[in-house]
Amino acid sequence: MRTYEQQLTNSFGEIGKVLAIAGASSPATVLTSEGVFSVDTEQATLISAIAGIPVDDPIAAAGDGSGNLVFVSDSGIALGEGGSWKNLPQPDLDPVAETICAEFSQNGKLVVARGRTVVCWDGSKWASAPPISGDVSDLAFDSDGTIWVATAIGVARLEDGCWKELLQERALVDSSSVAVDTTGTVWIGSQEGLVLTDKRMGFEQLRGLDGVPYEQISLVRLGADGSIWLGSEMGAMRWESGQWHMYNGKRWFPSNTVTAILTLEDHTTYVGTDQGLGVIWREEWTLEQKAHHFEAVIAERHDRFGFVSSCTLDAPGDVSKWKVDTQDNDGLWTSIYAIAKIFEYATTKDEAARERAWRAVSAMLDMTRKCPIPGYPARALIKRGEYPDLTEDHPRYQASTDPDWLWRNDTSSDETDGHYWVYGLYYDLCATEDEKAEIAEVSKAIMDHLIEHDFTLVDENGRHTTWGVWTPMMMNGVPHRAQRGLNSLELLAYLLVTHHVTGEQKYRDIYLDLVENHHFHLNTIRQKLESPEWNNHSDDELAYTVYHVLMLYETDPGLKRIYDLSFERSQRYEWDEFCPFTNFIYGGVTGRPCDEWESVKTLMEMPTSFITWEVDNRFRHDLDIIPEGEGLDGKGEGPLSRNAIPADERHLFRWNGGPYRLHHGGNGQQECDPSSWLCAYWMGRYYELTLGY
Repeated sequence: MRTYEQQLTNSFGEIGKVLAIAGASSPATVLTSEGVFSVDTEQATLISAIAGIPVDDPIAAAGDGSGNLVFVSDSGIALGEGGSWKNLPQPDLDPVAETICAEFSQNGKLVVARGRTVVCWDGSKWASAPPISGDVSDLAFDSDGTIWVATAIGVARLEDGCWKELLQERALVDSSSVAVDTTGTVWIGSQEGLVLTDKRMGFEQLRGLDGVPYEQISLVRLGADGSIWLGSEMGAMRWESGQWHMYNGKRWFPSNTVTAILTLEDHTTYVGTDQGLGVIWREEWTLEQKAHHFEAVIAERHDRFGFVSSCTLDAPGDVSKWKVDTQDNDGLWTSIYAIAKIFEYATTKDEAARERAWRAVSAMLDMTRKCPIPGYPARALIKRGEYPDLTEDHPRYQASTDPDWLWRNDTSSDETDGHYWVYGLYYDLCATEDEKAEIAEVSKAIMDHLIEHDFTLVDENGRHTTWGVWTPMMMNGVPHRAQRGLNSLELLAYLLVTHHVTGEQKYRDIYLDLVENHHFHLNTIRQKLESPEWNNHSDDELAYTVYHVLMLYETDPGLKRIYDLSFERSQRYEWDEFCPFTNFIYGGVTGRPCDEWESVKTLMEMPTSFITWEVDNRFRHDLDIIPEGEGLDGKGEGPLSRNAIPADERHLFRWNGGPYRLHHGGNGQQECDPSSWLCAYWMGRYYELTLGY
């Protein structure tokens, strides 16, 4: 199988504000407001506290590729070499200027600037450069040893003892950072994007329209691996292999305010912030390795008596203590995991995968078997005492037929979709004869409940649930026009699955009655709504679960032609989203091309951690942003990106959210189960859509 580079990350928020990072290999030496640390990808080890450095109150610092550090403060300058510190003589610097910075050259030369004064240390004494016309915010050396500085009024280089100022004629102001590569090209970070120049006055300016994610750049660093890294108050940016990447939020770093960056030849990157350090590194993985990683996460933190759901962490980002959640959609979330295991078993014939699938399917069957209402699938099941706040006194929980369990009411079509999706596919691909009998019994019971109550789910109060409605008169009436297409699709699929697993002709007859007398088949054609008010990705996820079984079990050429029109129309809205879930279902049941590479790329890009941190892309200059209510995600989502945001730069969702959403909250205390990734991956494997990956 092909390997790819998987990004991994770790954060160290406890080490204080990062002032400088030094080193040519891991572990790096990191100078912070709390001391000097040796940091690798797994841990940060204190080398010396601030009290061990012979100057007080750090203002600026720098590091080089040999691990040397300089520590600058009002009380003096300390040079750290080989693990020991020494005080340097006090140089002639502006004592009150707020801007101060330092930099090492490749041959160990040290330059310190404060305000408009610049001094050079040659190993024995300081030499002062002429004053410059703007306060210096950053320093760099080119391969000839020439000093370059960024100032509030432009960029300058020290040549023949004089400062030669560049770019003023181009009105480039607020140049906050500068770096020089081996070709002599000067990379300048400014408030107006990324600027490239050289000694011969060449000039190029890259902004949001050129792909730079955020134009207000505070730091430019050229990686030893050939990458370009930019720092800002909104996170870090990387250019590599023809693409910009944006790193925003605590998924990556303790803070978005970037203060230092160091990239090593092995692609390990240390990003310092005002609240700690983030480390990003890469490992060669296969998609199957990623699947095993996610399976271990689910087994450890997301399996509750066979039900699979999110978990709540005791502390943000800390997976050492947690509690598995129960949610409104326990049935649907569990079905997504069950489908993953069904297709894993169908692909590999690994009996352990079949056992895990049956554990989930059996839990789903119990949602109907333990409910006192015949044929009613509970929205959730919990053990008595499992959640102290959820008892029989709670309006949503009732006593079940098993004294050890409580059931949740107001079941929606979401859960019913998950049940029939799983029951049909497990029956065909995994089930023993005894298991087939259990599935047939529950499928029949649910359908009989729907038939008895005019195709509605009726709760303990005798009224239909909020979203459990498929009645023909209601579906074909004006008030339910928005649900008409999807709900018609759902009920037809339920009946086909029930007929398939029971073999009872009456369910096929009822199905045909809905087609012939209530035009349910025609209702499906426009199930994908175009109106922004009703268009949402949660409905897309539900539609594809039932398309999956409807297209597999319908054999009549005329009806299949209608459903194919519906499916093809729905898929037309999915192409630009590069969603492996929808694409692999479409490709798997139609045999048509389904953008396999882009779908696989999404699986590669998705983070290895599903902890839900806040993700904010509203500030970005590279995205084509459209106002709220005009985009593909409908109302209430805020402004949206016109194009899909890469999977590692957007919020996490179980294929029920849109890739266009710019902002999503999260405090790091909830970890979403990664079943969505596993489901898409194993479907792709089974249908041979991920060959070579």
